[in-house]
Amino acid sequence: FDAIAAPLARHPAVREWRRLGMIWAFEVDGAGAGFAARAFEIAMREGALLRPIGDTVYFMPPYVAGEEEFAVLVDAGLAIADTFGRAA
Repeated sequence: FDAIAAPLARHPAVREWRRLGMIWAFEVDGAGAGFAARAFEIAMREGALLRPIGDTVYFMPPYVAGEEEFAVLVDAGLAIADTFGRAA
């Protein structure tokens, strides 16, 4: 999964990329008021259920998730980073 997530981890707008077990989290440059709600909406449009709290986006895939499902989470994270990174 780390290889699949590498483009998100290296995204220029992503800050504080981290992973602990099966939990990945990151902040995005340009996050501000309303970030969590807007990031949630972007993720849902991408077909992913991510957990933005404050300025942090978390994803915790179930243990049965495969590479394709994980890639959907990463793509949603990239859409969030692209959207907010442009705003910064």
